[in-house]
Amino acid sequence: MRIGTRRRHMPAILGKKIVYITPYRGAAVEMMKEYQRKGYSAGIEREQDKIGQSVYVVFVYPRE
Repeated sequence: MRIGTRRRHMPAILGKKIVYITPYRGAAVEMMKEYQRKGYSAGIEREQDKIGQSVYVVFVYPRE
């Protein structure tokens, strides 16, 4: 008899996942291309950090 053992499933990942943040657009483009070569659907967004500096955020959507 087992006591206290339950199978738990990992929750599904819904939405995009941030994988890289940099102030340099060229570096962000290279990272996006790298993730696209691996088969992910990747993109870049430009955002402002807390001190007002522009940063580029590379994100990927989960594989389906």
